[in-house]
Amino acid sequence: MVSSQALPRTAPQLETVVLGTDTTFMRAIIRAAIYAALFVAAMEAVITLARFGGHVTPIWIASAVLAWALVSSPTRDWPLVVGFAAAAHIARGVVYGDPAQTEIIYLLANVGGPFVCAGLMRWRGTGLDFEDRGAVLNFLLIAGVAAPAAAVAVVALGTIIDPSRFSVDDFDIWFLADALSYVVFMPVFFGIVSGGWRTLLAPRVRTRAAILFAILIAALVSEWFMPVEWRRTFPTLLIPYLIYMVFELGLPGARGAIVVSTFGLLAYALFASENARRGLPPGDYIVSVQLYLAALTACILPLAAALAEKQKLYETASDALGDAQAAWGSLIAAEAHYRLIADNSGDMVMRVGLDGHIIFASPACSLIREDVASLEHDDLTDLIHPDDAPKARADMRAFIARGVVDEPYSISFRMKSARGAWLPMNIRATLVGTHGPQPEELIIVLRQVTA
Repeated sequence: MVSSQALPRTAPQLETVVLGTDTTFMRAIIRAAIYAALFVAAMEAVITLARFGGHVTPIWIASAVLAWALVSSPTRDWPLVVGFAAAAHIARGVVYGDPAQTEIIYLLANVGGPFVCAGLMRWRGTGLDFEDRGAVLNFLLIAGVAAPAAAVAVVALGTIIDPSRFSVDDFDIWFLADALSYVVFMPVFFGIVSGGWRTLLAPRVRTRAAILFAILIAALVSEWFMPVEWRRTFPTLLIPYLIYMVFELGLPGARGAIVVSTFGLLAYALFASENARRGLPPGDYIVSVQLYLAALTACILPLAAALAEKQKLYETASDALGDAQAAWGSLIAAEAHYRLIADNSGDMVMRVGLDGHIIFASPACSLIREDVASLEHDDLTDLIHPDDAPKARADMRAFIARGVVDEPYSISFRMKSARGAWLPMNIRATLVGTHGPQPEELIIVLRQVTA
């Protein structure tokens, strides 16, 4: 016989395979081109946020865009994604006339950082669903520390190649801009694509979510009009409110609250007057806001994940308890049904354990012993005539060893009656399993043999 896998493909089959491969490849190219366009668009958008003559922005969203493009794509498509992004980056540098050495540094930092982030996440199996605190901590270490550090290492090289454009003084802002980009926006991208945000639109949640987000936005807007002394306590008051939002709205609410807070606080840091910045130099004030947002995210995301983990454990335990209660109810119902039949039957019925001890005897067993309840826990073979007992034991052991459930087995022997006489009995034994296919006990029906 020849396996179907070994048969040669026909022409139509080959055509389908080739077309399917071509379609998959074209989709990968289109996907990579779209991400490259979004990558450059994000660069242009955030570059407009650069203030005070700086060469970096307070949050570099382009890093999150490219890292998400890699994380959400199969590893085999990564060369296409990186290649298109690099080509778009170089084309932008040519349009703006950046010197070659400057463009190389920017390219390595802006593409290398996201590649390191996605590569470490794929290697460590770190996802963005944040099912537990461990997943959040892994993500924060990779996206909030390792990937930004890789980009800053490239920038450090830039201070040697092009010191007029790259400065050691920008390292902290560059690092935090990249870190905030990953930890703030990548979970949001995942929430949008996975549909997690829809939980905020559920009928029992949407009104509460709308009110809580409206209050948050109003608070961030009000910062622009607060007296200076109030602004000093505003960041402190914001933390407990965000924690409250996490308890009320869960992980989707935490993602949304972090994004709204990031935009609100960074907008104030960029556009507020010098007096509103408490007299701090612009760069120092931006770094302080970045550090605050980084600390806020590092606290809120693990808390949200811990609550989600607790809720999941609660739901699992509730489901297990429900299943156990249902099974227990079925068992009780079956036991009651069995006793009802046994108690109203003229036959003598016994439940006997596999070790030979009587578990239950029906009222009709008063023929054997007037106090039927006293039969429980006795060994059945002790009631058999001594001459019949050895054969009866051997036959019952062989029957039990076969392990065939629900197949009756007949045997005859003499049993002592309540009046002391030896009565010939016909025994019909059946192995039963109360919780599955494995035999757990015997149901025995005894009938006196009459001439």
